[in-house]
Amino acid sequence: MANEKYKLTKKENLAGGEIQMEIEVSFDVVQGFRTDAIKEISSEIEIDGFRKGSVPERIVVQKVGEMMVFEKSSYRAIYNLIPVILADEKIDALTFPNITVTKIVPENPLEFKMNVVCMPEISLPDYKKIAKSVEKEKDTDVTEKEIDEYIDYIRRQRAQGLAMSEGKKIDNENLELPTFDDEFVKTLGDFKSVDEFKTKLKENMIEEKKLRNTESNRIKIIEGIVEKVSEEMPSVLVEQETERMFAKFKHDIERFRMKPEDYLAQIKKTEEELKKEWHTDAVKRVKMNLILPKIAEAEKLNVDEHEIEHEVKHLKEHDSNIDEMHARSYVKNVLTNEAVFKFLETL
Repeated sequence: MANEKYKLTKKENLAGGEIQMEIEVSFDVVQGFRTDAIKEISSEIEIDGFRKGSVPERIVVQKVGEMMVFEKSSYRAIYNLIPVILADEKIDALTFPNITVTKIVPENPLEFKMNVVCMPEISLPDYKKIAKSVEKEKDTDVTEKEIDEYIDYIRRQRAQGLAMSEGKKIDNENLELPTFDDEFVKTLGDFKSVDEFKTKLKENMIEEKKLRNTESNRIKIIEGIVEKVSEEMPSVLVEQETERMFAKFKHDIERFRMKPEDYLAQIKKTEEELKKEWHTDAVKRVKMNLILPKIAEAEKLNVDEHEIEHEVKHLKEHDSNIDEMHARSYVKNVLTNEAVFKFLETL
């Protein structure tokens, strides 16, 4: 049923998930906002003999003119109607609509265009079939050779550090490595013997392999699913993801006490060129961020509220100024994604 407050005269799907609508609002509806518009103007102007906000309507109109009042009324009508139109048209907006007034004449209907970027409708591919078809990494065995190689790496690091502390030039070819015995492992932590150290080292290396396998398997699964999603991603989402990627890049560079602009100069690239190179990955990330919640919804993978509270509390312990609403949203998103990946890994 048509809404009596406005008339949708045209609706068009544009590129990048954008919708453009042309809307007409009757003069009577606009006039319904006249009183509020005059109050707003009254609170903004100064007239001798009157307090701000208490200037009579007749004086306000004399001061600013009927056209100003009508314009204020028109924009109040538009911004009041925006949520109504979005709800009526079932539009899940990603951005606040961009408004262009195309006709604003007193005694006539108000006409404007509304452009809005929408959350894309993604058709989930057969994610279960894709996850099952992925050849998953399962090997977590650690050989004696791998253990010995890591021990040699520790010995080499210790020898290099000792040489540097003594001001000697490091000669990696003829570096004298320390003997790996019970006394040596005691300097590496709470270990009593070489055997005890090797046992713990093997446990840690197995855990590390498990983590690497998990990460590798998850990348294979999500990339397989993403490849099957053909819908175009809204440019605003891709741009936001690219900016997040660049912010992380800057943070990582600054951790090494280097300026991002100096690093860019070294690799002979501009910020724009780097972001352009990242475009494909940014699109993949946007698709992933949209796919995972849909799979969670389809599989009814709910996150425990107590777990969310626990993680939010943990975040607040590290940053007391953190916004709790944003923290909850972030934690819920992370835990939901984790639940989806665990589900897909078991297929």
